[in-house]
Parts: sequence; C-alpha cells; structure tokens
Amino acid sequence: MHLVTACKLITFTPTTTPTTCKFTEKEIRIHSILKHPHILKFLNAIVVKTKHAHLYMLGIYMLMELAGGSDLFDKIIPDVGITDDVAHLYFNQLLSGMDYIHSQGMCHHNFKPKNLLLNATSNLKISDFGLLAVYKLKESGCMHALIEHCGRLPYVAPKMHLNLDKPYSTKPIDVWSIGIILYAMLTGTLICGLLTIDLQDRLTLTDAFQHPWCIHPSQLASQMPSVLTEQLTVPLHANGNMMLAAPDLHMSSCKDHNANANEDREGNVDTNKDKPMPSTQLLQFTQSLMLFMCLLLYLLTSN
Repeated sequence: MHLVTACKLITFTPTTTPTTCKFTEKEIRIHSILKHPHILKFLNAIVVKTKHAHLYMLGIYMLMELAGGSDLFDKIIPDVGITDDVAHLYFNQLLSGMDYIHSQGMCHHNFKPKNLLLNATSNLKISDFGLLAVYKLKESGCMHALIEHCGRLPYVAPKMHLNLDKPYSTKPIDVWSIGIILYAMLTGTLICGLLTIDLQDRLTLTDAFQHPWCIHPSQLASQMPSVLTEQLTVPLHANGNMMLAAPDLHMSSCKDHNANANEDREGNVDTNKDKPMPSTQLLQFTQSLMLFMCLLLYLLTSN
C-alpha cells in the first residue's frame, strides 16, 4: 500500500541552537497525540544527523497527512471573501478542532488562514503546533495561566501586547484569533489598522474612508428606495419580528398620559411585553420607513 504524505523539514545549520531543537521536539511530541478529524494527522518524524550528511540534508523530517487543497488563505478572494455557506462550513470545522485542542488542556496560539489547510475534499485541517502551549495537566487537572506572549498581528488578541509582564488566560486568545479569521472569510480583508495599539500608527477616519472596503460601491446603494426598503424589511416580515413595543402604553397614553400610562383598559398593569403590530400600523410603519430611507439616500447622495 502506498501512502502520499507531506513532509515538513526543519534543517540543521551552524546557527541552529539547542532551544530550536527543543521547541521542534515539543511540537512533534504534542502533535503526535492530537487525534481529530479537523487536525492534520501526524505520521512520523525522522532525524538525520551528521553521519548521514553525505546522503541527506541534515534536519528533522516530519511526515504528516497530505492536505492537497492548499490553505484557507488561498481560498479567500481579496476584498470579497468567500460565500456565507462556505465560511459557515469552515468556521464550524475550525470550532470543532479548536474545542478538541482546548479539551486536551492546550492553546494553539497561532491560528491564521495560512495554518488552516484543506484536503482534497475541502475539509479543514488545523496545522502548525510550534507555538502550542499546555495550560492544564490531564492527569491532575491542575491549571495555570501562561506568560509566553506570541502570535502574529492581526490575528493575535490585544492582551498579548498589553501587560506583557502578567500571565493571561488561554482560551480567549484562540477565540479572538478565529473571530478575526471569520471576519477575513466574510469580507476578504482585515481590520488590523483599527487594532493597532500605538495611536500614531492606528487607522484614522480619513484612512478608513479611503480603505478599499469603504471605496467599493455598495450594491444596495444603487437600488431604488422602495426596493431597498423591501430588502431590508423582508427578514422582519418573514420572522414576524415587526413588533409594536409596549402596545398598551400606546393605547392608554391618549386618555391619561400621566395616571394610566402603565395600565390597560381594564386597569391591569402592563407587563411591557411586545405584541405583533396590527396590519394598519404595520402599513404606516413601512411607509414611514420608506420615507426615512428616501430622505437618508437623498442626504447621502447630495454630499
């Protein structure tokens, strides 16, 4: 039986330090025990030392499952992203893999699209465990905060750049990173400029207006006001979410605004629950909304 695999090579050079070897051994040890459908499968590792230098390149050869579908980064179209359905599929797979890693008492620390590989059937596979850290011992259940500050902007959580001398909780770090990944999938861009800690380097309002995502013409803005209004209110009609807030208050306010504002016609105290909007008021509301949208579009296009 022949098995096609991927090989990650960590080469030995004159500048390779014992610390580098130690981190690589740690990555191999941890990756080899992780077993999940959405984690790239680790197969084996081979170390080629000096005595074999005449035959092979010196280093550590890590054999892993082949993910022949490239990575998530290559699937994201700049300034466009990917469709909601595809993003939903990949994000759920990412959540499943991350939840498993956390259940093992570990934090990945380096989630980004380049580390999320896709196999031939487009299933997502989490890879690159070089920065993974253990925060909970499975045997004793003992937990501890981490102090290693690592990761790469814009996917790393802000707290990794604040209070550098203080330990931090682990799970939120990964959750922040996958939130940025979801944003990138849906928009095809990143918001790193808005997350910059240094005020001198942070995105200004002018920069935001000139960003490609803002300059890109909106398909909705070109619609007629009536069409736009209809599109914006379709979910409200379909889900029955067009509600009249505090209807009893509305009915009683004409009679006695001061004394009976919180009572209905029979003197019962209003529970302040919303009720479905009557058809007449619904029509009035929709017409008012259309008028508002026409005014808003006029103001936007006249500037």
